[in-house]
Amino acid sequence: TDLIEGQTAYYQIVAYNDNGDSAKSKEVSATLDSVPPSILSVSPIDGSTLSSWDNRITVQFSEKAITCTNENCFPLSVTKDGVTEIDYSVTYGTFETLTVTTSAFSGAGNYTMTLAANGIKDESGNVMSEDYSWSFTVE
Repeated sequence: TDLIEGQTAYYQIVAYNDNGDSAKSKEVSATLDSVPPSILSVSPIDGSTLSSWDNRITVQFSEKAITCTNENCFPLSVTKDGVTEIDYSVTYGTFETLTVTTSAFSGAGNYTMTLAANGIKDESGNVMSEDYSWSFTVE
């Protein structure tokens, strides 16, 4: 049959031979998912100016997203006043909300965050379609 996005199909297997039919197998299912994850919101908000900040970034995905399992491949790039920072901490795994904290986010400056699409996928293996960047200023 022709499945549509999000529709679930259920299957059972029966074997046929000269002795007749076998018992039905355990029922299994598959859900069609061809839509990649996207970013619904970020905090701090893109273009915002903050008087103070708790050194935390929050990213809300459209669905459960999977990132790398170690810091060497995590797809986040952080720049402060044009200088790339790499000192951050993140929980790796599968989640709908990602929180990143870092000591690199200290003091006033112009911050730009970029999440690389090739490092984020959903549970069906669909890779995020494009990089996502946002910026904010801390006074």
